[in-house]
Amino acid sequence: MNPIGVPIPFPDDAMPPEGQYSSREELVTAINAWAAPRGYAFSVKSSVVTPSGRTRVIYSCDRGAGKAPKVKPAKERKRKTTTRRTGCQFSIAAKESL
Repeated sequence: MNPIGVPIPFPDDAMPPEGQYSSREELVTAINAWAAPRGYAFSVKSSVVTPSGRTRVIYSCDRGAGKAPKVKPAKERKRKTTTRRTGCQFSIAAKESL
């Protein structure tokens, strides 16, 4: 148990390494290679071109976008379905350099 006010350090690999990439495809390959051993992947949540002409992309965890669905009682279910969604809010912001 952690006493109140004592910070808990994040593991060294809790965040993907920062870096500069020569293309958007290279970035996606790198962040998904980092995420794969941890059991998830990234997908584009939003993409916008800023007034300066740069592209800004938000990549979010594929387990995000809402909470996991609630399971209905067995008699109401017609088929068995699963989801990877857990409500994860982890995301990465990528900005194009000029």
